[in-house]
Amino acid sequence: KPIRILDLVKLVKKFIGLGKPLIGKLNYNKGINKNLFPDITKIKKKLKWKPLIKLEDGLRNTIRYYDKK
Repeated sequence: KPIRILDLVKLVKKFIGLGKPLIGKLNYNKGINKNLFPDITKIKKKLKWKPLIKLEDGLRNTIRYYDKK
């Protein structure tokens, strides 16, 4: 399921509970697409890969890993 990068930033902030992302604080140049989505189609095709872990679970695991360091 596609997720906007903006929503991904909000999700990370939710899990970390800290920080103040500059969402909406910076002006966009005219013509810039604000609805950006990461696309994993290429990696799926070239490496015959598919995600085995849900995005939210993977983010939580990654945050826990780096929190322990």
